[in-house]
Amino acid sequence: MTVERVKGGYATKHCHGEDKGKIIHKFKTKAEAMAQHRAIMASKARGKHHSAEDGSFLARLRAKFSTG
Repeated sequence: MTVERVKGGYATKHCHGEDKGKIIHKFKTKAEAMAQHRAIMASKARGKHHSAEDGSFLARLRAKFSTG
């Protein structure tokens, strides 16, 4: 995803695949657009690196930190 200046403010846009260049959402300020960009990138990072398809990562954490 990228953040670009557009008429009336800033927009987050797709940067890969068949949706490349399409606007995801428009914002009045660059700060708002960058906040969405950071949130989406953080979400992607969590999905790829901190979980497992079968839920085993969360199950291991619960077992490790369970007090009951």
